[in-house]
Amino acid sequence: MAVSYLWVNVPRGLTTAIPVGIVSLCQRADSIVQILRDYINSLPAESRATFAERCGTSLGYLRKAVSVGSTLGPELCAAIEAASNGEVRRWHLRPADWPLIWPELVGRPGAPAVHRKVHKKAPTSVEA
Repeated sequence: MAVSYLWVNVPRGLTTAIPVGIVSLCQRADSIVQILRDYINSLPAESRATFAERCGTSLGYLRKAVSVGSTLGPELCAAIEAASNGEVRRWHLRPADWPLIWPELVGRPGAPAVHRKVHKKAPTSVEA
């Protein structure tokens, strides 16, 4: 039986291997959400709530999610990418599993490198 792994480069030089089809949260939450935190803080105070509304949520929810390191849903990640005009990318928010959720983004300019490796187990003999 072969198990495929995705090797994903994530912010701050970290690398993680995840079995295809299984979500792994190996990175520290603060490094994952730092980009979103920095983006929100870079906005003028009066624009932050508008940004959150364009994402389909509230500023309070985004701040809470950032502070506790919550994993954001795929729809919210896509909305954040659109509302930030691509400054915060989906792969920044879901570095461990973005290629599984959005395989169409693999190989796009700016996307982290994804390497497929197949690890095979030695066959075992089975007596009938």
